Amino acid sequence: MSQAVLNIAAGKLFPENLPSNFFLVNLDKMYYSITHPREVETEFEEWTKKRRSGSQTFYIQSDCFEFLSKITICFDKIIIYRFLEHVKRADLLYFIYLLSTTIHAGGQVEVIVPDYKILAKRILEENVNDRDFDRQDIITTTELVNEPDCPHSSIWTEERAKYYFEYERRFKVINSVTPYHFDGRSIYLKFIVERLDEE
Repeated sequence: MSQAVLNIAAGKLFPENLPSNFFLVNLDKMYYSITHPREVETEFEEWTKKRRSGSQTFYIQSDCFEFLSKITICFDKIIIYRFLEHVKRADLLYFIYLLSTTIHAGGQVEVIVPDYKILAKRILEENVNDRDFDRQDIITTTELVNEPDCPHSSIWTEERAKYYFEYERRFKVINSVTPYHFDGRSIYLKFIVERLDEE
């Protein structure tokens, strides 16, 4: 089945399980060769008229808040891998609101974030005298705080995912998996939320 997919803070990561026909917009601030949002909107209209046949991929260099507040496209699916933890706690509900304005009712948002319960357990059970401590500490420290120029700014667990995404009744959590193995590490939470119909 054809899908219009937005891949937020994509970097080099592509969504897992892309359908054979898709309209994919990769959004990140690091791209050098880019397409402008207006061009993407025009291409999206053409793709929609052709009954969503074939696949197209675009790269947009933009801040996600700015992009989500201006784009007129509604996607079938939104992918957010290892980015949501960088959104400040004070901005979370606004970010989730913006997601809700950019996805069709019944559309899904697929998220992968560090699971802070797993990270807390790693700290509580760590042994600094263990031969493997340095390697494990790099994972724990990186996933807790990341680099100063791109810090982790919000905490995620299954309970928090449900709380934040269901707070304004725009989304419903329909699936969650923890620990989720991703990028060689089993310290993640993967959850999927569905956009609810407007009441």
